[in-house]
Amino acid sequence: MLTTLRQIIEQVLKEKDLSKALELLVQKTKEALGVDCCSIYLTEEPRKRYRLAATEGLSKESIGKVTLRFGEGLVGLVGKRNEVLNLANAQTHPNFKYIPEIGEEEFKSFLGVPIVHEANVLGVLIAQQKQSRQFDDVEESFLVTLAAQLASILYLSELKEKSSDIKAPLSCVCGFGGIAVARGWVWQPHMELEQVLLKKTDDPQLQVELFHQALFQLQVDLDSLSLRVNDNMKNLDLSKMFSTYQQILDSQEFSDSVDNLIYDQSWSASSAVKIIAEQLVSQRLQDGKKEEALDVKDLAQRLLSRLAHSYLDEFDFTEPVILLAEEITASLIAEAPREKIAGIVSLKGSANSIAAILAKNLNIPTLIGVDMQLEHLDRHLFIVDGSRKELLIDPPEGVIAEYNGMMTANAEHSRLFNAEKDQKAITLDGQQITVELNAGLNFDADDEYLLNMIDGVGLYRTEIEFMMHTTFPSELEECVHYEDCLKHFAPKRVRMRTLDIGGDKPLPYLPVNENNPFLGWRGIRISLDRPNLLLTQFRAMLKASRKYENLEIMLPMVSNLDEVIKAKEMLDQAYKEICEEFSTKISYPKLGAMIEVPATMFLLEDFAPYLDFFSIGSNDLTQYVLAVDRNNPKVMKLYDCFQPAMIRVLARLLRICNKEINRPLAICGELAGDPLGAMLLVSIGYRELSMNYTSIPIVKYILRRVNIAELEEVFKQAIKLSSARSIKELYLNYAKEKGIYQYINELRSI
Repeated sequence: MLTTLRQIIEQVLKEKDLSKALELLVQKTKEALGVDCCSIYLTEEPRKRYRLAATEGLSKESIGKVTLRFGEGLVGLVGKRNEVLNLANAQTHPNFKYIPEIGEEEFKSFLGVPIVHEANVLGVLIAQQKQSRQFDDVEESFLVTLAAQLASILYLSELKEKSSDIKAPLSCVCGFGGIAVARGWVWQPHMELEQVLLKKTDDPQLQVELFHQALFQLQVDLDSLSLRVNDNMKNLDLSKMFSTYQQILDSQEFSDSVDNLIYDQSWSASSAVKIIAEQLVSQRLQDGKKEEALDVKDLAQRLLSRLAHSYLDEFDFTEPVILLAEEITASLIAEAPREKIAGIVSLKGSANSIAAILAKNLNIPTLIGVDMQLEHLDRHLFIVDGSRKELLIDPPEGVIAEYNGMMTANAEHSRLFNAEKDQKAITLDGQQITVELNAGLNFDADDEYLLNMIDGVGLYRTEIEFMMHTTFPSELEECVHYEDCLKHFAPKRVRMRTLDIGGDKPLPYLPVNENNPFLGWRGIRISLDRPNLLLTQFRAMLKASRKYENLEIMLPMVSNLDEVIKAKEMLDQAYKEICEEFSTKISYPKLGAMIEVPATMFLLEDFAPYLDFFSIGSNDLTQYVLAVDRNNPKVMKLYDCFQPAMIRVLARLLRICNKEINRPLAICGELAGDPLGAMLLVSIGYRELSMNYTSIPIVKYILRRVNIAELEEVFKQAIKLSSARSIKELYLNYAKEKGIYQYINELRSI
């Protein structure tokens, strides 16, 4: 046995990757002892639990997913006592914990040995056998010796990890919300659909009872969560956030389907839930309802966790953390204590998902689409920089101090900006810039902070309300929502954009499956193909505006004259219908179009007779002009509004609108909300900027400290340059002259 032991250790030491080394160790140990199963659980000290790290005999899909709290189960008992546990019939022990999804029930014999280094339990090494017997002294000694060697390997691996070179910052698809510095907290569902092993049962009646108990408990928990969410987030309409969950929980078809599988085919409760849930997920994915599929999967995993009694202590951290997950859901953000979420990192997801919208509204520093592995990242120190879209892992002290200084400076700057937030954006040479709000989520009716700060709403994203529903809202529902908005901001104008979905903004109940969605069925194209949808929206807007007369309407993604003419005809029809319905003539709203498609640049003269204004969506226009997918990490560095082509496009558009067609031109993309971008825009000649509310105080502060005439001279130089970098440097140098350089985030990207 000593020779075998030495050979195992030698082979394991040759393996550089720890996961592969552990995998090799359990495989060789199982063969050497002639047992049916060998597994390793590693300690996660900050989370007070053990995680299955390697196994030969249990479900491979459970590796990295199954956890046991300190003191829980036989593994927890071995770690707690720090001593060997040798049982002939493990299932009769009072500490035995049944986890049906890992395939452990067939094993009777249990030998557990703590993996200890300098009195610290680093994990537990176990051997199991189907035959009920006591492991002998030789086997016990073999496992104890192997555990001691394994402790040294784990300790050295930890030292190597801590002393390794610091990784370069990781980029992401999208980021927002500023800076956060905190320890990471990796969230994983206690039970995952993929790890559930299909099992039959000898007692269908008991399984049905267990299923309905878990179903009832989950319903109670979700009701409680909904109440807490509504209390804590009164300025958001999140009543429909759990609509997919409630639909399934209230569905007789769902519970009957699970019951039938248990009764008719003798599946266990967890197996039946897995089968039905996977069918529902598959169907929604086929229909293009990706976000709804994610909700179904999340609900099923919550239900499975309750069946396995593994759902307690979901958020057991005591200090603010960076929440990391494969894909963050809105329910996860709502469930976690807000004061404990310093930042969010999601490996998957979309900037326009409900989860992203919620995180942005709560002003949580967030990164979405980070290319990394979550394994072994728990409790590492992270810096989330939403403005630069970068993630730093275990940075050196000097970098941490630098970012902490930035956070302190940002807080001081925010106080400085907020002191002037209600003052008009009037430049040093007396020119006023209109600063408006990009909105979409519900608003707090008592929020004077916001009302006094803005000159109006330059973009109201009506699609956000649609995203919060599970079906198309009725005309009455739309009307009530729009009326609340118009009333709240009256008498200031509100530019409502008609439904802008498609691309990276799908509706769960209007699936759009396309190979290239950004060049496909989106924006005005969908509305015109669904004329009743657009007519209903126009009618709801006009009804809502009767009392306030502050409505203006924008059409998204127009690319040809026919689209404008058809939309105008439908607005005329809606206007006539509403006037007849209320037997009175109401105010006809101004109608405008978004400039997002390059073709629009060459059609402005054709559009002008039908439209009252234009507004540039710089996000889409930039990606179409530069042929850069802004959600693709491989090319996102090329996405830059300061590219010479883009500033020349912006100058050309303004010249046509001002001098040739006499139509107002605003800009409502992200460029307007960037301090350096705002300086660029006013230097070109733009006087109407619309942005997210977090950008308004700093942009107004910057604009009050610049001189338009001087900036126009800067632009005369910029238009001749051939690189984005050199153009930015011109504006940064001007910012230095004006003493505002330190307030501009863009200086860190040069």
